[in-house]
Amino acid sequence: MLVKLYYGWILLVIVTFMEALSAFGRTSAFSPFLEQLGKDLHVSQNTISASYTLANLTAGLLLPCIGKLFDGLPGYLFSSLLVIAFGMSFIILGHCREISILLGVSCPLMLWMGFSSIRTCIRGFEVLDRSMVAIWFDKQRKWATSLACLILAVIASAIPWIVYKLNQRYTWQALWMLQGSYFILILLPFCLFIKKKHAPIRKQPPRLSRLLKDRDFNFLKTYAFWIFTAILFLQALQNTGLAFHLVPICKELKVNPESILKSIMGISVLSIIISFIASDFFDKWGPKQLFACFCLSNLLWGVSVLFLSCKLSQYAFIVGCGFSWGMNHSLMYMTWPYVFGTQNIGTINGFVSAFVCLGSSLGPLFFSCLKSLYSYQCVFYFLCIATSLALIGLKRVTVERYI
Repeated sequence: MLVKLYYGWILLVIVTFMEALSAFGRTSAFSPFLEQLGKDLHVSQNTISASYTLANLTAGLLLPCIGKLFDGLPGYLFSSLLVIAFGMSFIILGHCREISILLGVSCPLMLWMGFSSIRTCIRGFEVLDRSMVAIWFDKQRKWATSLACLILAVIASAIPWIVYKLNQRYTWQALWMLQGSYFILILLPFCLFIKKKHAPIRKQPPRLSRLLKDRDFNFLKTYAFWIFTAILFLQALQNTGLAFHLVPICKELKVNPESILKSIMGISVLSIIISFIASDFFDKWGPKQLFACFCLSNLLWGVSVLFLSCKLSQYAFIVGCGFSWGMNHSLMYMTWPYVFGTQNIGTINGFVSAFVCLGSSLGPLFFSCLKSLYSYQCVFYFLCIATSLALIGLKRVTVERYI
């Protein structure tokens, strides 16, 4: 006897693979090409890094509109636009030098435009994945969240190595053009299968004049949204700042960077396990208690960095990061439909992703500024105080499951 497969699981695999494969446009996938890219375009690595940072900020500003478009457009159309835009961005970047000469614009400007499009699409795929999980799953949302986190962790962890190997065989121009072409050809047909569980409220795509409707932004008036988002912003700021400055931080604290870098594999494994556990506990505890645990795990690894020369602190760092990374996925997927429902879930995810994106963009700069004024230890003192205040602020939160 054949068992009918719930359509939501098929959609979950499709949209999660799209988000996972978009990791070809993440920071770690660009790093192998920086030196050659600078030589070919006659720009410095600082200029490329500045273009990339500005692109992240641009993506953060655009994400609320991207989330709003998800709510207004059919699922197949929204995903198709993302796939085409992502693929074409790589194809255009592959011809960056020729197009810049043809249009009479500078290469840094072309890089900023290409990077902005790629970063916006990556965050758009995140909005698509999380919103589809929210729409299609209710009682089984915890298992859908765990499966999505597992797929993302496995594929995303392998992509930097794949890009590094491909870089040894292809130039950045050829690889980016192939990358963009294959992304469109392979994933565009799957977009036809993406649909929303409930018919959209608007039968026609929203006009620009309708993008700002008060009733669609009521969540912005709630204390719960802002305290939860502030905590996620702080974690993004802390994560990217540490990742960017890890080696100099280790040198300042007189710790061998290699020992910390080796621990990342253990952190990744632990985070996958925690994501399964956290998704289950979310249903029992709700977002308030899990966000409190999330803050405590961030405090644990933030404090452990201050004493990183101690072996016990290094273990605390691994445990804190593993718990933090694992709970982050569950909170991003499950909090917003629990608190606000799914009617405007794309808009909500767009705003949340915007703040997380801004936190990720500002992290390296924030660490650099405080380091130049004081020291890296001062950075973590500040972050620990801010996280403690956010933890205290959670006491005022009152949330009930949205029906």
